Amino acid sequence: MGYRNLRVNVDKEKVMASVWCGVVLVWWCGVVVCVSSPTPQTKPTPVPILINYRSPFDSHGTYSFRYRTGNGINQSQSHEPGAHGRMVTKGRYTFRHPDGSLHTLRYTADENGFQPDSDLLPTPFPLEPWQEEQVRFAEKERRLKALQEALHSRHRN
Repeated sequence: MGYRNLRVNVDKEKVMASVWCGVVLVWWCGVVVCVSSPTPQTKPTPVPILINYRSPFDSHGTYSFRYRTGNGINQSQSHEPGAHGRMVTKGRYTFRHPDGSLHTLRYTADENGFQPDSDLLPTPFPLEPWQEEQVRFAEKERRLKALQEALHSRHRN
């Protein structure tokens, strides 16, 4: 028995439905590819530098710089000797948020660490009176424990 004599009953409506499903599927995939393809990127607009001042390092490590850009960013910083011969860095930066509000941060970095100052820095919520009482109680307990340990170590010696 060969394939020549093989007869297959084909329902033409089912075949046409399958073909149309395939066509719709291919069309849908094409739409998805076209919609999801990236749009051409535009070149970013350069931001002009309006002020660019830099003083080079000197023999003591002192320097300073300041710049201002066309989109409202300002920054300045100085690094110079402070108390007891230690170096101190002071600076500030300012920019506008997308909502138009101005953000300014001032900072000092010295022997006490980095100390930022800004209205936008998070601050802790004020403690409730019962929370303040718990803090006072914990501090009192800590002092008593330290005192007991000091007395105990004196009696051992």
